[in-house]
Amino acid sequence: MVKWHLAMMFGNLPLPAEKVNAVIPTLFRMLDDTSIFVKSWSIVSLTILGQKHRTARKEIAEKIRLLQNDPSVSIRSKVVKALKVLENDSEPIPAGWVKAGSAGALLQPNERSNQ
Repeated sequence: MVKWHLAMMFGNLPLPAEKVNAVIPTLFRMLDDTSIFVKSWSIVSLTILGQKHRTARKEIAEKIRLLQNDPSVSIRSKVVKALKVLENDSEPIPAGWVKAGSAGALLQPNERSNQ
């Protein structure tokens, strides 16, 4: 249970760029976890981080795309939504992916910087 909480938190924390570079590989490893909850929240957090940090977006999309044929229908569905966000700047993060009151609340698509 601790891993999926961490996977959920990483995308909702206001991390500086150098910390993001340390968190992303951890989330990549979590994509291989046997728990659907860990995988799911890793996809969500990676999508949030990819939206905030353009330089990481391509690699994040590539890793998430590897789960397109996951045995879990919910993971496959999450992958479709994540790739839509990562490949389209005007696509908002789905409702429920950003936790209410999180310090890392996302900017609207038109307010994003070119990080």
